Amino acid sequence: MLKLLSRIIFSIFELLFERLVRIVFGAIKKAVVGWGRTIITAFRESASQGLLCLFVPPYASSYAIELKRQRTEVESVITGFMEAGAARNVEAAYARCSPHLLAKEEVAGVIERSYKVFADYERLAISSQNPKSSRGVYSYHVKGDIIYTGNQGWPFEAWLVKDNDIWKITGIQIGSAVTAVKLKWWRGKKKLAIAIGSVVVVGILLGVMLPSLMQFFSGVNTVMAEFMEAGAARNVEAACACWSPQSATEEEIDEYIESNYDVFAGYERVDLNSQSGQSSGGISEAYVKGAIIYTGGQRLPLEASLVKDNDVWKITGVRIGSTELGIVKIIDVDTVDNIPGYW
Repeated sequence: MLKLLSRIIFSIFELLFERLVRIVFGAIKKAVVGWGRTIITAFRESASQGLLCLFVPPYASSYAIELKRQRTEVESVITGFMEAGAARNVEAAYARCSPHLLAKEEVAGVIERSYKVFADYERLAISSQNPKSSRGVYSYHVKGDIIYTGNQGWPFEAWLVKDNDIWKITGIQIGSAVTAVKLKWWRGKKKLAIAIGSVVVVGILLGVMLPSLMQFFSGVNTVMAEFMEAGAARNVEAACACWSPQSATEEEIDEYIESNYDVFAGYERVDLNSQSGQSSGGISEAYVKGAIIYTGGQRLPLEASLVKDNDVWKITGVRIGSTELGIVKIIDVDTVDNIPGYW
């Protein structure tokens, strides 16, 4: 009963406070995008420190209690997901994910392909959290570090949503590997009107967006072709020049070429059929899929992730057929986020 009362009080004061802020800062928000949200966020964060108690004591108290409870629940979900991944328990890992947004096959594939981000998991260290609610939908975004045995750490981000009062993961990124695909718009049934409207909007905006997209991905095909040509020629130095030095060493690239030379022999061309990208904090990343075409028409499936280094694309992970080097960072193939000049 006390828990329910706390939630009710929290919801009422949250609604009243947000409306008050919107009224006061409405005019400013029109001139400065995002200002209203920034103010609300600042007041919410200050609540846990007791600063908001000077103005709305019940709101501050309720919010602090709710925030602590939500953080504990979120930590438990992410911890359970990591422990299940480390045990290669797909069922347990998928139980922590939103079934409306992620398929069990996706989770199983992530655990199998990127097992090293689960192995030796020890604990979470959350550094920032951003809970949100809109029209009855509760979401949570956290950042921090995954700590492994030996006190090694990798940065992580996770996105969650509340489903029947239980937090479920919709996306998680660990180190340089996105281990779950972000929200997919086309999952589930959508009304035909939405589909038609989307097509119309895309058609109108394509003329504006296409030049920026072409500029953003310019050079991706070239660096992939140069890597394949260097591998076919067993030119390790040229192959290394195509890679980000933080993603693979010269010895790893050399070993990959020698151990899997059959994926380079007879190389003819790269055929990319999908590409997606994102730019955040000055870092531009791309994810591409397609095929390697060989003499005689044979082909092998290709996936690769890249990062821009001094305005030049460098490979961070590649998967050709059943072989893999580095970590392929999957970006939802329907996603193009924050590309300069695009949005």
